[in-house]
Amino acid sequence: MTQNDQPDTTVRNPGWVRRFLVPSWPYLVMLLLALTGVALSSLARGLTIPYWEIVVPIFAVASFFARGDYRDRAERIRAIRQDALHWIAVFAAMRLLMLPQIFELLGADAAPLVLLTVLALGLFTSGNLIGSWRVGLLGVLLAAAVPATAWMERSTLLILLSVAGAVSLFLFIWPPHSWSGRAKS
Repeated sequence: MTQNDQPDTTVRNPGWVRRFLVPSWPYLVMLLLALTGVALSSLARGLTIPYWEIVVPIFAVASFFARGDYRDRAERIRAIRQDALHWIAVFAAMRLLMLPQIFELLGADAAPLVLLTVLALGLFTSGNLIGSWRVGLLGVLLAAAVPATAWMERSTLLILLSVAGAVSLFLFIWPPHSWSGRAKS
């Protein structure tokens, strides 16, 4: 009730947090973890494998929650079984690739990219399985990150030289009198 003992008839705006963040949390968690994993695969090779071993179960839980509501208990049990089998298969494929004999064949540079590819395929097929275009899109984005990561590793020197050249060109073109903030008389 309001101050005049009248019922409160104003409609409250739930805000962007409730409209966007709350329903989208599984996708945002997966996106954040995927981006962190891509960065790790470029920067800290030794942490990549343990990171993905931790992330796969988190992706499995997030995919389950991204599935939505269930009509009954039997449908929920079937969904849990499907998701569990799917993500166990993805995890097993990743573990197989980490066996010493296979890891040596792949090499330290290619192994994290192969694991990223398997995870991208797992996300894409999970999106298809649960009927979520957002999870499938995350898989596509992760798959696109594989060649992008490989390119970034090979062209780090090119990128560094390009940035240094752009800064040098900017400093060469920019008038020296503007550096001090006042024009010379």
